[in-house]
Amino acid sequence: MILGFLFAAVFCKVMYNGEGEAPRVSLHYGPFVHGRLMLRGYHIHHWVVFWCGGTMALYFKMDENIIAFCAYLVLHGLSYPDRFKI
Repeated sequence: MILGFLFAAVFCKVMYNGEGEAPRVSLHYGPFVHGRLMLRGYHIHHWVVFWCGGTMALYFKMDENIIAFCAYLVLHGLSYPDRFKI
């Protein structure tokens, strides 16, 4: 579990800037536009993606480090003031 939290902390430090800014690794292909996941013109926040991933990891009884990684990313995403802004 600690390893999952540690990897998530490093991932957040490497990938994300402040609120409203593009991620440091700015993907621009497929559903990603300037590093943001877009679905039919709507921005899908990373915490929603990791909420779904963590829920599936719990359902399929995956390793606790994967669940911890997803939980950290959900909490990280919910810490932004624009967390519910589409």
